[in-house]
Amino acid sequence: MQVASVEVRGGSVNWLDEALASPAEVRLTGISLDAFVISVPFAANAPLRFNGTLGLDAPTVPAKSVPAKKRAAVRPDAPLTPASLVFNGTATDQAAQVTATVAAWPMNMAVKYGGQFLLPALGGQLDAQLGVNWQAASND
Repeated sequence: MQVASVEVRGGSVNWLDEALASPAEVRLTGISLDAFVISVPFAANAPLRFNGTLGLDAPTVPAKSVPAKKRAAVRPDAPLTPASLVFNGTATDQAAQVTATVAAWPMNMAVKYGGQFLLPALGGQLDAQLGVNWQAASND
């Protein structure tokens, strides 16, 4: 089977994990994906090529739940940097290369899963450039 290309635009994922004591909820937005040279089985001389982006829909906090003293400290005109992930790469069943850039990703997303193991509490944001090169083990 071969497919020349696939495009996804404006996708979203709503993740709700109710298996935890306090449910975890994540909303990914603005999902964009381009994939080229899709072949099953993989062709060694024509790897799958892909790139994409996605964002994080930050949960909203009702104003009435924020104490009055803190409401005054929040500047409505302060710019907010949306969390984003941008990635691209190539892959076959024998090798893969992927690069990604993460910007303004809130670290507290992991609190529901790892917070019980991390003291003090995890906070801040993640900004990173990542690269992965994977090669399957050879037969010998």
